[in-house]
Amino acid sequence: MLFSRFTDPFEKRVYKFFHKISTKSSHLKIQKELLSLMEEDLVRTNLLLEWKFKGYKNLKKRHRAKLYSNAKLLTEDFLGFVQFYETHELEENQRLEPEKYLDLIRQYLHPSRNLKYKAGSSFQHLLRDPSKETLTGDCNQITTLYIYLYSLRHSITDLQLKVPEGHVCLHSNGEDLETTAGEWTLHPKYKRITNIEEIIPINLLDISDQSERQHQLSSMTRLKAAELAYQLSKERKLVEHNLRVAYHNCSIEQLEKDNFGKALKYAHASENKKLIKKIIHDQAISFLKKDQFSRARKNFRKINSVSGLKSADQYELKYYLDKIADCKTITDYKSKKSELRTIKKLAQKLDRKKVIQFCNEVLKKI
Repeated sequence: MLFSRFTDPFEKRVYKFFHKISTKSSHLKIQKELLSLMEEDLVRTNLLLEWKFKGYKNLKKRHRAKLYSNAKLLTEDFLGFVQFYETHELEENQRLEPEKYLDLIRQYLHPSRNLKYKAGSSFQHLLRDPSKETLTGDCNQITTLYIYLYSLRHSITDLQLKVPEGHVCLHSNGEDLETTAGEWTLHPKYKRITNIEEIIPINLLDISDQSERQHQLSSMTRLKAAELAYQLSKERKLVEHNLRVAYHNCSIEQLEKDNFGKALKYAHASENKKLIKKIIHDQAISFLKKDQFSRARKNFRKINSVSGLKSADQYELKYYLDKIADCKTITDYKSKKSELRTIKKLAQKLDRKKVIQFCNEVLKKI
């Protein structure tokens, strides 16, 4: 894929998957597709998430390819670790049980070997050559790596996530695997036990790595991230708030471009009544400047703007006064009867007595 921004076809599949998700998507269908991608290659799936929705500048195509090479070295090293155990600890034809395999992941990623916890660290710092560098990550990123290594041999649906306040760990067979410490434990206080695929929105909603340079994400990219989290996360209060904020920001961006239709669409989605009113008002002013008086009045009526309706009358009065500005004689005014009647009507609404008087005098003479 020489001229593509993707390193391989799988990256492109992941990208398309994330971008087709909206609040109207089928949750069950999304869940099924996401699990399939995670099972196939969680490393690429999660890194694409960081590239697109975290905006890390260094995650360009070449660097991602390097990280995938590191992930391959890490995978080979881990599988060698597992094979050593199977060769020396298992009897002939004895099968390595999933529970023991998970515990071997714990042993391999134990902080005493080559893992270091760092709050807010991005996933890419775990994708290193284990023979040369220490793997560094926070709780949800380390948990993601555990899930990836588990997927090499077994279905990740064997596992669950436990979510204590501000934290996440693996949950299996009634026990909690504290991935940051590499220890089996039990968290008595927690918010929920949830499906393994929620690790994706957990990573998405996590704070960005402040040590990484980031480019400014567009309001549409932030909206897509919010829609993704809305569909996948069980943190309903948080994701609903984030979605409303994302809609609000998209609305403001479109309003600045005078794209009133799109701005209004996003404002309605944000449920921000003040913003909706502002957009309708600003669109009405735009109509006035284009001499579209009836459309402007329609908008002002929508928001019950008395001052706006008066403004529309003033704009229209000026428009018609300009039309008769070159008239000098009664003969000139004879072709402007319709305009004079409209001017008189508008002047009466605005209580412009001199204009009313002028119109009456001219109309009598013609």
